[in-house]
Amino acid sequence: MTDSKHDELVMNAYELWNELDGEPMVYGAVLGIVKVVACYRTEDLGYLFEVTDLQRALGNYAPGRYAWVCEVVERFNPPIPAKGMQGIWKWNPPVGDR
Repeated sequence: MTDSKHDELVMNAYELWNELDGEPMVYGAVLGIVKVVACYRTEDLGYLFEVTDLQRALGNYAPGRYAWVCEVVERFNPPIPAKGMQGIWKWNPPVGDR
């Protein structure tokens, strides 16, 4: 995928996200804590679940990727500002923020 095509897809997903509930996308913050209850290869999803148009627009279902099924354990309102990394990382919330 070219950089321009990737940028176009990211922008389309960003615009779609903002239309979902009218609130802007949050950056640089922890939104909540989830429990991963299952993990599936994207190649197997068609046999197990129907992927909706919205899910397809906001996700990357290319071969070789994985889909996580999560349960929300705790949602932070408001989100807690954090410096970290993309992906899974160990996070200790600041005292008094939860």
